[in-house]
Amino acid sequence: MRSLLSDPPLLTSAKAAISSALAGVRFKLRSRFVALLASMMCICVLGLSYIWEPRLTREMTASQVRNLDQNVEILSDALIPFLLQNQIGAVFETLSSMQRRYGNWETVVLTTPDGTRLYPLSEADPVVKPDIIQTSRTIAFEGKELAVLSVRVDISDDLGQIRRQVRYLTVLIAVFFLGALLVVGVLLERWIVKRAALLASAAQQLARGNYQAKIPPSSNDEIGDLTNSFSTMRATIKENEQSLIASRDEAQAAAEAKSRFLATMSHEIRTPLNGVIPIAELLLEQKLPKEQAQLIETIQESGKALKAIIDDILDITKMDEGKFVLHNDEISVGSLAQNVVGIFHVAAQNKGISLDLSVDAACPKAVMGDANRLRQILINLVGNAIKFTAEGGVTLSVTTAAKTSPLNCSICFEVSDTGIGISEQDQTQVFERFVQVDNRSNREFQGTGLGLSICNMLVAEMGGELSVDSREGEGSRFYFSLPFDTVDIECETQADVERAREVGSSQHQISAKPSSVLVVDDSKTNLKIAKVILRSLNHQVTTAESGEIAIDLMQIKQFDLVLMDVNMPGIDGLETTRRIRKGPLQMVQTPIIGLSASAFAEDIEKCLDAGMNGFLAKPLSKTDLAATLSKHLAQACHV
Repeated sequence: MRSLLSDPPLLTSAKAAISSALAGVRFKLRSRFVALLASMMCICVLGLSYIWEPRLTREMTASQVRNLDQNVEILSDALIPFLLQNQIGAVFETLSSMQRRYGNWETVVLTTPDGTRLYPLSEADPVVKPDIIQTSRTIAFEGKELAVLSVRVDISDDLGQIRRQVRYLTVLIAVFFLGALLVVGVLLERWIVKRAALLASAAQQLARGNYQAKIPPSSNDEIGDLTNSFSTMRATIKENEQSLIASRDEAQAAAEAKSRFLATMSHEIRTPLNGVIPIAELLLEQKLPKEQAQLIETIQESGKALKAIIDDILDITKMDEGKFVLHNDEISVGSLAQNVVGIFHVAAQNKGISLDLSVDAACPKAVMGDANRLRQILINLVGNAIKFTAEGGVTLSVTTAAKTSPLNCSICFEVSDTGIGISEQDQTQVFERFVQVDNRSNREFQGTGLGLSICNMLVAEMGGELSVDSREGEGSRFYFSLPFDTVDIECETQADVERAREVGSSQHQISAKPSSVLVVDDSKTNLKIAKVILRSLNHQVTTAESGEIAIDLMQIKQFDLVLMDVNMPGIDGLETTRRIRKGPLQMVQTPIIGLSASAFAEDIEKCLDAGMNGFLAKPLSKTDLAATLSKHLAQACHV
């Protein structure tokens, strides 16, 4: 487990959110602050230029107009005595003095009521300027109009000064905001951006499993709160990851212990059965009184039932550990179904019920699949149907569900009965492990509750789904469909004929020529059983209780085949085989068959890797042993 963040979906999404959010902080914060300050600066500049400056200009113009009115009024009052005494020179001198005093007075015109110009003597062309204000006042005394005074004033200098001040102020504000932008940028980089970037980098390092990445120091601000929260989250994730690693290691250790326990128990339980099933099989071959034969049959059936339970438990274990492997061999569906029905023919007769087989004529004669597992499923379903049926009968139907292409098809298998049926409530859990419909201690139908669970798992592994339709008291129907690749019938038939010829020829050769077999086992009971079975097959038997003894015997005598127990004290069967394969030519070429009560796939693979030619699981079956000997002894003869 490299990192906790690479496994749980919730923490993965949290990591992605933190990383993307912090990665975008650098651009978003800077752009927002720049845009904010730039907007404020533009608002201030535009406000000064288009709002404050025109308003200030209007206020300044109005003030100048009022001031001009006051000055003209004072000047008019001062000219009254001169006009009454007709002192035109004094009037001329007074107006010239005022015009010189106020340099921005562009023109001063004094005329009589009838329009005669008194000042200036000559008329000047008016100058057109944008910033000109003017005013006129009638000079009167005791209701008599004496003259009219008109004054035009140029206030462009005053307004220009105001405009310059506004521009200076605008520049000052712009400089202020630029300086503020620079200061804020530096502070933002120091207080926020760098710290946020450091947090983003720490988040990326955390995603890679680095819990020591540098983070910003703690502070009493929002970034400090984020840093503290990130630090707490990182510590929590690290603790959780360590806890999960410890839990994983414990689970792996428990799984390994479970596998070792099952392998040990398989070996320890199968080993005593090796002294039960083969002996019962040999005794049944002899002529015995009926009562004794029935007792021995009971012993044999009980041993096989115990072996079936062990096989079921091992199948469950293989599936849980992912070590379950399906084979892909040629299957004659009709023959396989007929074989299954034949197995239970006697059992059905003994219960007084019918057992029928229906195979659709459209079914392909041969397909590719795992024949042993398909047979196991059908045997379990038919066996259950017979067990739970007291009246009526059981039917196994095989039909073609669909044909997707000339080389592919889907075959439906259905097992129906008229037995006790299953209630709707129990149908939901009928495929669960160790679950039986009747859980009473004194229930009528015994069993482990593993059969249907294994069937369900096997069907799922083979690409189908096991279903059930049932009514309590009216019977049950178990059905499933499996996809298969079809096989050319002619090729398949020719291959079967050739295989039959080979097997018949091999069996003929072996039976015609007894062979010398060395049996290596540390158990005297197993040696006795193997010796009895092999002698019943007309073979010569030599026994060895250890690997060292077996190697010594093979150096002085040549054997046609060796049955090698895998688990032995001292040097086990694997090491013994390796040493034999390094010996003289007569030892190297001798076929070696491994014997073990541990029948896991890895155990068989270890035997083959060590140099063995085959494998047999304990307890030994005379039929299986005979077939294995025929095969390997025939190959040895051809060599």
